[in-house]
Amino acid sequence: MSFLSSLFGTSRPDDTQKAQILRDDGVRAMQMGEIPYSVKCLKASLELRPDASTEGLLAEALLRAGETAEALPILEKFAQQGDCVIVGRCADVILKDYHPLNLFVYADMDAKVERCMKRAPEGEHLTRAEMEKAIRRIDKERAQNHLMYADTKWGSREAYHLCINTTHREIKKLIPSLAQFCKDWFAE
Repeated sequence: MSFLSSLFGTSRPDDTQKAQILRDDGVRAMQMGEIPYSVKCLKASLELRPDASTEGLLAEALLRAGETAEALPILEKFAQQGDCVIVGRCADVILKDYHPLNLFVYADMDAKVERCMKRAPEGEHLTRAEMEKAIRRIDKERAQNHLMYADTKWGSREAYHLCINTTHREIKKLIPSLAQFCKDWFAE
């Protein structure tokens, strides 16, 4: 029985449905720390339906798996296509030859917990303490991942052109100002 058959059984969803299921499974696997399975699902999804968002997720999974050489062409493809926003994934270091604008967005712990509690998927019922623990774990993973590629500490202001504190701020309301900053930055 093939990988796809083991996931989908004998009924025949179309390729678009299969790709979405595989993508969703890849995201869940990444969230659970099952990175090799995440990579497998995301690659299978892309074979069925190429998609830039899924490619970005695959790049993230590959970086988490320590497969920088395989992730680099994906990130470079985005950068070569023109203006793009790459969130995390050590793009500041990996794509340094493209002279990116490096932003660091942060908030205090209470604000992060509150934002995550509001955005939690339906059916996820984490307590504030559990959510804070999850955030600290993820931040620790991000810091460790960043140290694998960079000489600077993750979140250290010296590594970024602009640091943005979103505590008590609605992120969507900050976007116009950030967009103008980016236009001004690249106009020089």
